[in-house]
This record gives sequence, C-alpha cells and structure tokens, in this order.
Amino acid sequence: MAAVSIADGSGVYDQVTYTCIKPVSSIQVSPSYVTMLEGKTVNVTATVSPSDATYTNIAWSSSDEAIAYVDYNGGITGVKAGTCYVYATSTDGNNVTAIVKVTVKPVIAATGVRISSGTLTLLPGQTSSLKYKLKPSNSTDTIEWITSDPAVATVSSSGVVTARGQGSCEIYCISSSGAEGVCELNVVALNATHITLEQYDSYTLDVFGASGRIKWYTNNNRIATVSSNGTVIGRKPGTTTITANIDGKLLYCTVTVTKLKKY
Repeated sequence: MAAVSIADGSGVYDQVTYTCIKPVSSIQVSPSYVTMLEGKTVNVTATVSPSDATYTNIAWSSSDEAIAYVDYNGGITGVKAGTCYVYATSTDGNNVTAIVKVTVKPVIAATGVRISSGTLTLLPGQTSSLKYKLKPSNSTDTIEWITSDPAVATVSSSGVVTARGQGSCEIYCISSSGAEGVCELNVVALNATHITLEQYDSYTLDVFGASGRIKWYTNNNRIATVSSNGTVIGRKPGTTTITANIDGKLLYCTVTVTKLKKY
C-alpha cells in the first residue's frame, strides 16, 4: 500500500492511496470433469497460481442451476439429468476462470436383486464369494451386504461370506432403492471330531445344521463301521476316520478303537 500527494502550487492538495496486488495467473480445478447422479454431491477443489497471489478466494457459479448448482466451497449437486458447466473465477478483478464440465444422469432404481447362490453350505472357517445382478441391468443403485446373524457368518462389502459358527442365517444383498436378494446359509459341524471306543461299543455321530441327506463313510471297516444314520461301532483295535458328506462338504471324525477289557 502506498500514498501519493498531489498539489498544483496553490496550496490545495489531495492524497491518493493505492494498493499493489499480485494477480492470479491461473486456476486448476480437480476433477475437471464430473459425472454424477441426480441428488448426489461431488466436491471439486480449485488451486490458485501463484500460491502467494494477493487474493486467493474463488467465486463459484453454475451455467445452469436447474441441472446442477455449486456452493461456495465447490460442492456440486446434481438436480436433473443434463450437462452444464461450473466456473471457478478469481476474485481479484482479473476474472481468471477454470471450467468443470458436469454431466448429471438420472437415477434408475433397481426392481430386483439376484444373488449367484440361493443356498449355501459351509464349514466353520470356510469362505465363499457371492455375486449379484441388479434388475434392470442399467440400474444406478448401490448395494449393501448384510448378515442376519454374525455369530454364524459374516459378509464383507464385496460379498465374501465367512462361516463363523454352526447354525443357519440369511445373507442379504440390499439395493439403495430397497430391492433385495437373499442367500440361505447353513454352517454345519460334527457333534464330535475325535472319539475313543472300546471294541463293540457304539457312538452316534450327527451333523449339526444339516438339512439334507448325510452320507457316511469309514476309511477302514475292519476297525470301525458306520451306519446310514451315523452310528459308529468299534470292531478292531486301531485308528480310522469316519467321513460325513453333506451337500458336498466333508467332515471328519477320528475314531480310536481300544481292545475289549477282560473282567
């Protein structure tokens, strides 16, 4: 800031005060192209050069506020489908301007959600990745994955299901407009994973959470046999494995048979 005095020799004078400013030479906006849905907001930043310009404030404006409007911080909100431009203008009187092209797309609500598996059987600790499709296929909805019982299974934001404990629950895929798909999940487990039997003693194995037919197998029927209902009978001293097959999932129980005691 400086002051200049002006006199004409008559003794009358006046003083003028002026300010020297460093003007804005350019403005960079990021992003410079925005595609958004109706009702959504995207924040745009403006960087002034030089950084030590006297006035660094930005005036924001829209070429068509019926399509998109912008707040004083550069937050652009879509109003209706169409294309317009948002301007970031310097406030130093130099009128340096940067332009953001804005495309607003209409919201297309989902009417249905289809999950890649309607039913699923897992063992504790196992994982499975679920996929989804929205109807119509050009829906703009976002989705959220939810489990009805996190003690039985959890699900990630990308649809990866992790079995946590025995039981049944539902895995939901819910669109932002309220459409949903569901996967029925069973987490199965044997009632015992290791048993010891004396010769000719029996023990009945069961698969908790099984809703279908269970197929039973023994690795060595000379040591232990297993019936169609899971009853294991010790035959000969030794160790073998009993296998349960439920919906393609295999569960194992180690059976140790000891020699019959003599009394």
